[in-house]
Amino acid sequence: MAARAKELVFEGRDGPEDDLFASHTVDLIGFACGIGASDADCARGPEIIKQMGVLSALFDRGVNARWKCFLKTSLHEQDKNLRIDYLSMQLRILAQIVSKTIRQHKRFAVIGGD
Repeated sequence: MAARAKELVFEGRDGPEDDLFASHTVDLIGFACGIGASDADCARGPEIIKQMGVLSALFDRGVNARWKCFLKTSLHEQDKNLRIDYLSMQLRILAQIVSKTIRQHKRFAVIGGD
């Protein structure tokens, strides 16, 4: 049975009055990458979380959130060295986005697949 977004995101949390993010917008950064996993379908994780209504679940708990960006990869390379090089490149891009978000003093969460 599939978990509902509220249960998945907020399990074990107190009410919104205890939420540090209540008065801020949280930028969600999707990183749909399955290169580092043994199962490339892990890359579908962020998209599935998005489809489950994570924005609505956050809003219901008093958290303003938005999808800042969604990085996707479609690499199907079998060569391990090429996969590592490509993953390294993707992670550098992700690090630049996170670094810029931090410099802008914004709250964020990276939602990845593997």
